Amino acid sequence: MTDDARTDQTPKSYRPIDSKGFRDFISRGWGPVDRTVTVPDGLAEAAAEHRRKLAAALPGRRIALAAGRAPVRSNDTDYQFRADSDFVWLTGCQAEGSVLVISGDKSDRSHVVL
Repeated sequence: MTDDARTDQTPKSYRPIDSKGFRDFISRGWGPVDRTVTVPDGLAEAAAEHRRKLAAALPGRRIALAAGRAPVRSNDTDYQFRADSDFVWLTGCQAEGSVLVISGDKSDRSHVVL
């Protein structure tokens, strides 16, 4: 019910759905979410050096580090994602759900982000 349809005998509604303009407002902005991951210039090179130093400090060890996931706020709403600081330091990447694996061998593919 809107204020226009209200009569003196009808009590005023305080429900948001009954307010003027609510349905127009709530129906906007439901398009796709932009989840583009960008890496600032120079960050990839710095992160590669960080991974090299970590692998050198722990020779022969396999290391896995996860970026993490955004917690759910309320059923259909997530908090904005922020990757784990150590993950960003080692990868320069802010992609939700990513995992860095450092295999501990000397091959060129010893550091992989999944």
